[in-house]
Amino acid sequence: MHSSDGSGKILNLDLVSSTSTDRLVKAWITRTLSEEVLGLAVRLKTAADVWRSLTEAAFSQSSQAQEFELLSKLQYLKKGTFSLFEYLREFNSVCDQLNAIGKLVFDQKKGFMAFEWTWNKIQVLRHNNVKTRSPFLY
Repeated sequence: MHSSDGSGKILNLDLVSSTSTDRLVKAWITRTLSEEVLGLAVRLKTAADVWRSLTEAAFSQSSQAQEFELLSKLQYLKKGTFSLFEYLREFNSVCDQLNAIGKLVFDQKKGFMAFEWTWNKIQVLRHNNVKTRSPFLY
């Protein structure tokens, strides 16, 4: 197809479509990354480059030690004294890292773990409230 400006250049529609699709896929990938991982994708040009960077350079060492460390972080998050926002931010970061080394954390499990943390916080608050109530209020 010739250009409308009369320059005689041929427009490659396949290249235009491919470039558009690549940009869309790259944007989709980068939008799903946590802040800690996003730095790996910033200056890369194609979706394939971003994917390769994530799978090879950053998380190629899918060792048991790394998995153990990340799972330990999840346990610490359960016992820590975080606000809900802090907990969810850290929780998602650790889950992203586990997913990146091939240890998938499915949404159902994420939901259960978030619920468990919330339930434990409620129990602690209820327990503390019972201990501080005056017996004369009943």
